[in-house]
Formats: sequence, C-alpha cells, structure tokens
Amino acid sequence: MKKPKFTKGPWLVAADTFVYGQGPNGTNSFFLDVTFPGPERICDEEAMANAYLIASAPELYWKVDELKGQLRDAEANRINLVAALSVCVEQLEDDDPESRCMDNNAADYGRSTIIKLQQGN
Repeated sequence: MKKPKFTKGPWLVAADTFVYGQGPNGTNSFFLDVTFPGPERICDEEAMANAYLIASAPELYWKVDELKGQLRDAEANRINLVAALSVCVEQLEDDDPESRCMDNNAADYGRSTIIKLQQGN
C-alpha cells in the first residue's frame, strides 16, 4: 500500500468528542470537535461514538493493509496448491505405479479440488 497521506497516529479522544493527533514531540498536530451546536445536533452518545471511530482511522488503515497482504499470500498459496495437485493428478494418470502419489480415487478428488481452487472456492 502507498504511504498514507494522513496525520500519523496515534489519534486520541479527549472529553469524549475532541479528536486530536499527537505530533512527534508530544504536541497536538490537529484537533477536531465532532459536535455541532446547530438545530440538527446529534446526541452526546452518537458524537462520542463518532469521535472514537474517527480516532481509530490510522489503526484501521494499517489493519486493512495487513489483511490485503494476507489475502495476497493466500492467493499465492492457492495457486501453488493447484500446481501441486495438478502434478499429483498427472502422476496418478501415469501407467507407472512407482510414480503414483495417490490411488485412482484420489485423482478424481484431486481434479475436483483443482477446479474448486481455480474458481476461488
């Protein structure tokens, strides 16, 4: 993932509705009050929930980045598994009994598993 273009965390909450970012020297790099004194003002509980949700943004960003990496790894593993199963199925179909890695029933199972893996199931 590209380098984020937002203020680095941690983002903290004070007085339940003020979100602020702490700079490298411990000073505030920004602050935000999630309340608004207008006629459509949200309730205090909703304002507090919004503040904590906003404050969690940097952590959520990095977690999504980590999960994207895990998904890439899982896809690579799926591709490698398809290749390995394909080799085993080819060996099962071979007439030389010494080259078999499974019995003939396993070849059918291997083929169906390959199809499912190729479809992403």
